[in-house]
Amino acid sequence: NIIHISEDTLFDTFNKTLVKNGELVKLRTKELDLLTLLIKNKTRFVTYIEIENEVWVDAAMTKDALKTVIKNLKSKLPQNSIANLSGTGYKIEL
Repeated sequence: NIIHISEDTLFDTFNKTLVKNGELVKLRTKELDLLTLLIKNKTRFVTYIEIENEVWVDAAMTKDALKTVIKNLKSKLPQNSIANLSGTGYKIEL
């Protein structure tokens, strides 16, 4: 299943691959897990608790760790692809 994040950025949900401008983009495990979670829930904001439960299954999530993963993921996606609702969570903008 191919999800069009933008005109030139695609995410293959089956193969878990991100392609931007025709090139494969390397994602770290937490970036991939977070992107997958956001796309699965593309119609709503995903709460911080959901992110912690789904992405940080092996450890407690800190705000700094989440900010780092979000920053790195945003740098690999088109501008304004991830929205934040303060105190709630994140949403992918497709």
